[in-house]
Amino acid sequence: MRLTPIKVRGRGPRKKGFIPPPPKQLPSKAIQNADDSTAIGLSAKRRRRGRKPPSLIEQVPLEILQHIFLLSGNLNLPRATPRLGYFLSSRSCLVELVFEAFAPTWDVWFGCTHTPGWVGGQLQSYYGYSTDAERFGGDPELQSAVLTCHWARLSLLLDAQQIWVRRHGRHRYFEHLTFAAVPPDSSHGFGGLGHLTSVHDCFEHDWAAFLSSPTSASEPQTIYVGTHPHTQLPEDLITGTFDWEGARHLFWLFCQGVAAPCGDGGWWEITKAAFERVMDLDDDALALVLLRLFERWGFFGAGKWPDHVREEVVAELERRHGGSDPALPKTCEYAMRILTLSEERGP
Repeated sequence: MRLTPIKVRGRGPRKKGFIPPPPKQLPSKAIQNADDSTAIGLSAKRRRRGRKPPSLIEQVPLEILQHIFLLSGNLNLPRATPRLGYFLSSRSCLVELVFEAFAPTWDVWFGCTHTPGWVGGQLQSYYGYSTDAERFGGDPELQSAVLTCHWARLSLLLDAQQIWVRRHGRHRYFEHLTFAAVPPDSSHGFGGLGHLTSVHDCFEHDWAAFLSSPTSASEPQTIYVGTHPHTQLPEDLITGTFDWEGARHLFWLFCQGVAAPCGDGGWWEITKAAFERVMDLDDDALALVLLRLFERWGFFGAGKWPDHVREEVVAELERRHGGSDPALPKTCEYAMRILTLSEERGP
């Protein structure tokens, strides 16, 4: 008895006249943009299926999402997904973030000046006020984190401060910084009630006064109380390249009272590397401005650098200033003066 044949698809002889169908072809543009051979045969339906749908937080309306970001102060939220980073990276949102970070300090101390490190400064309060975070106003960790961001440039910081002035500080008392020389534009005025109408104009006034003031290393200088005393200077501004826009940015940070972490063990290596890059600049005026800011931040104070390192730097400066190398003589002279006087003045 013969067995019943079972037909299996794909087996057995081909029928006469069988022609296999042609394979599906993608458009020529898709073939050219394909990364590998597997992407060439990928259908459009499967490509659409590979896209991730937006998460629940990405479906929140933009106004509510920005409000959550500003109230939380979580700078890692835009870094969670590319879509969130796109939603929370507009200039208006970043300006409001700077406003929320520094407004608690500006509400208390805006317009006030004081002389850091000098007895009898203008700013006086109860004992230990500088370490009282709750009464001083502002979160130093949030302020330091905001200043570390690459988008926190001078123009954006001034815009945020201008918004605060327009909302809360138009009729506040404002006093300009004290310099030894009168700025070229003395018609701007030196402060008073309702004086501050344009933050940008007042910054330009202080910048011009700083440039025209003498470069005496022992000259006291007032600064604003624009940040929390524990707000730290970003290291990227010291380790990066130097230009005039960066110098203006450092000047604003210094005038607002941003502190340099000079007490850390490895900070002297960063400041020494920054000092060497400043001395190699071709622009004498820019190098002098940067050294003046570094000196007032206390980069070269007593105990900041090891003694043998300071002696080696001074010896190199004497060789460059007194030898045949004429590069930046004014800068070398000023650098030698601040390095030799720092031991006598103290930190």
